[in-house]
Amino acid sequence: MDVITNASDVYSTDYFTDRCLHIIAQHNTSQPLFLYMPYQAVHANLLTRPESPPKYTDMFSHILSADRREFAAIAYTMDASIGAVMEALHNKHMLDNCIVIFVSDNGADPQLGSGNNGLNRPLRGSRRELYEGGIRVPALLWSPLLNKSGYVSDALIHVTDLLPTVLDAIDGTGIEDQKNAYGMSQWSTLSTNGRPVRWEIHHNVDPLWNQSAIRWYDWKLVQSSEPVFFGKTLAQMDYNNGHIGVNNAHNFPALQSTDRLKCKTYDILRQMNRKPDYNVLKGSAIECSTKPLTQTPAKCLNEFCLFNIRDDPCEQHDLIGEIEAEFVAILLERLRQFNRTSVPPLTLVPLDPVASDPALYNYTYVNWLDYKLINSGHRAVFAVDSVWSGKLTAYGIEEIVLAKTDPPIHRPNDPSEATREMMASVMLSDASALQKAIIRAKNSDLWIKYAIKMDKQLERLMPDIRPDVIVVDQLIALPAVELSGIPCVWCWSAGILEMMDNERAPPRQSDVQRLCGRPGCEPLPEYYFHNPSHYLNICSYPLELDYQDIRPFGRNYIGFDHFMRTERHLTFAVPPELAAKPGKLVYFSFGTIASIDVSNMRRLLAILAKSPHRFIVSKGPLHMDYTLADNMWGEESVPQIQVLPLVDLVLTHGAINTITESLYFGKPMIAMPVFGEQYDNAQRLQDKGFGLRLDAYKCSEEELLAAIETLLSDRRLAERLAEVSRRIHTDNSLAKVSQLFEDFVQNRHKYI
Repeated sequence: MDVITNASDVYSTDYFTDRCLHIIAQHNTSQPLFLYMPYQAVHANLLTRPESPPKYTDMFSHILSADRREFAAIAYTMDASIGAVMEALHNKHMLDNCIVIFVSDNGADPQLGSGNNGLNRPLRGSRRELYEGGIRVPALLWSPLLNKSGYVSDALIHVTDLLPTVLDAIDGTGIEDQKNAYGMSQWSTLSTNGRPVRWEIHHNVDPLWNQSAIRWYDWKLVQSSEPVFFGKTLAQMDYNNGHIGVNNAHNFPALQSTDRLKCKTYDILRQMNRKPDYNVLKGSAIECSTKPLTQTPAKCLNEFCLFNIRDDPCEQHDLIGEIEAEFVAILLERLRQFNRTSVPPLTLVPLDPVASDPALYNYTYVNWLDYKLINSGHRAVFAVDSVWSGKLTAYGIEEIVLAKTDPPIHRPNDPSEATREMMASVMLSDASALQKAIIRAKNSDLWIKYAIKMDKQLERLMPDIRPDVIVVDQLIALPAVELSGIPCVWCWSAGILEMMDNERAPPRQSDVQRLCGRPGCEPLPEYYFHNPSHYLNICSYPLELDYQDIRPFGRNYIGFDHFMRTERHLTFAVPPELAAKPGKLVYFSFGTIASIDVSNMRRLLAILAKSPHRFIVSKGPLHMDYTLADNMWGEESVPQIQVLPLVDLVLTHGAINTITESLYFGKPMIAMPVFGEQYDNAQRLQDKGFGLRLDAYKCSEEELLAAIETLLSDRRLAERLAEVSRRIHTDNSLAKVSQLFEDFVQNRHKYI
């Protein structure tokens, strides 16, 4: 299968349709044809305001809502495209021996800005939930091969049944090859409206989301949960639809006026004397239970509920206390049996289409270091401060919690106290980078004392852990590691300039020999906090931002494009009040520390309020101390990994995570450094031509607004960033972490 990379400025629905029409036109009708058309729209990414061609949106100018007008245009385009394919099949005389299956998905997230575009009422629940509104989807099957047609089937059918059903419909061959598969052929049921062949579906057993459900005949046992979303989900809302029916849907005028929009599918079927029967829709109406509600329906959060789906499709009446316990126990045991066949959820799914190619991950989705090592059959142990206790075990990572150690820098819990301390240190001010570096250097003694306390604990732990390799993310060498004789990887999550020395690069720290004074430790090189020649050194920095032409890596230095987390449990959609506004979408974040300078945040946001564009703002810990303009939306913290794919530009203070993550998604940046390595990151960004550097405290209104327009209008930059993003995804350097560590342990001489 070829990947199309040269189809920019082409509407995807039209492109897919044109390709399908070409395939049909060239097809030898003496041979079978399987045609799969995975249209990308209609979909919830409507919230990112896709640009459907004016020739489609103009047809619906009478619709006042911009979102609904766009929705109608996209839906019409898909409908017209399917009609064009049906017409091509008809003209090729292929419809006489053809099966056409149309399957939807489970809708959008109505609580995440999709509104009634994604609402699945009267069914309870929505996407990502195991209620009927989140798992029951419509499907259409058309074929002259059907012995009975014009009816609505209520048979229990699972998506895995599609393949064996099609194989059976053709001539029955290939069914035996599927005998060990989960799916089963439904052709005898569908072709005659006959007896159902399936009576059980295991909808899911999801330990990450803590929800599961099983359907057994008319009965459904379900346990929901509280997903990590912004705002309430339909599972959390009081659910009381009462008696809701949709029998009148088939009378809706637009449904019976398909001639008005020149629906090709309608025309083709009419030519074949197969005019659609709208009365069929009556059979698809969902009637909630007529049984009166005596109390608010159970929410089934972290406990099981039992529903009779045939009598109560809207899942209003929990019968768990009215049915014999033995029956419920049988269903629970069926769930447990099914769960025993599952793969433990140690993997997280990549966020974007390129990175989600399973071939890049040995056909296994993986997250960063911890998952790569675990999935390779290794035991990964993290020694962490007590503040991290419990946060890693949730991901299947083994923790060893160190004794309580005062952090090197006092970080008060009270944001106002933190603000006073930071402001007093001039780190959050318009002081020069040199002045701030001098202040930061005064913290060295604090880091040294912290390292000494850690070293004593690691010395006691090492004999019990007995690791084959040690990975350190530190600023200062630890004698317990140096003297262990165990291969060690030094992970540089701080500024890359500190990682290695070079005659063409500035000198590093000085006067630190006393840090490694324990007997047996080799003296440290001048200007170093550790001896890099003893370690395999790894860092996170995209090739496109590094200066390897000036300062190339040695053999014991390995660079990765990013150390990016995936955070699968978080989701984000542009809030509807912001999605409805015009302009490009910009993400603005100054991190946790720089954002507590409320005065400067207000100054910058006042400038951005004059921009014609829209802004998503990560407001920081003092989010209650200032408000946002009408062209903005923000909260104390937003899920950055989920936000970045949606935006057109990033405004950042230049922290390494935001820099690498923005390049991962191919986004231009304006970096306004405040302290530390942010100055280096911002300068690299500008030097390499992937963004602009501005002064966080001194940039003028004209400078900032002009910089935004410059980057948003730079098409060549957008193309370069897209190339960088593709290269990062294709190289997938982080997937090689496990193999690198294995090779380092077995062949240390290759590196040091």
